[in-house]
Amino acid sequence: MKILSLCVASLATFGTIATAALLNDSSSQRNTPLAYGVPVSFKPAKETPKVKRKVIRKKKKLKNIRQAPRVSPNFAITMDIPLELPEVESLHAQALREEVEIQPPIPSPSNRPPEYPYDARREGIQGRVVAAVLVDEYGFVIKAKIISSSPPKVFDGSVLAALREWKFSPARKKGEPIEQWAEIPFNFVL
Repeated sequence: MKILSLCVASLATFGTIATAALLNDSSSQRNTPLAYGVPVSFKPAKETPKVKRKVIRKKKKLKNIRQAPRVSPNFAITMDIPLELPEVESLHAQALREEVEIQPPIPSPSNRPPEYPYDARREGIQGRVVAAVLVDEYGFVIKAKIISSSPPKVFDGSVLAALREWKFSPARKKGEPIEQWAEIPFNFVL
């Protein structure tokens, strides 16, 4: 058994030495490295590649072009030249027209009203809160904030908690659902 293992070891050593000698011999030739046992030769490039340069062309200036003389509106009126002035719609008229086109978001009738805080009910406190909600195009509340409250900060928490769960029919502009702010008043009365 020992003899067999010595024979195998010596054959492996001899094979390694022979392979190293072949590699050493072939590595002395620089242009023919072994790649998967197939010699490959490399040829140097004949010329370096040319880099294309961007050509900047000058714009030609037009010559012999005469502009019409400027005429003041006063001169045109004295010469009976009809002037057509563009009609400018006032910003107020535009705002009114846009307000008519936008249908505000409408709260769902199934929304639960905010809970009356226990401490305020026990002490007999009544009040009013006006909240603003940003309703997305799907009818969900994105943001809610308190605009005014009296008495301050008594009913704010219950109003904001209720508004987070509310659903709306979205605002519409020209029939398309849009994101829109809406103000909602809440009266807390015993």
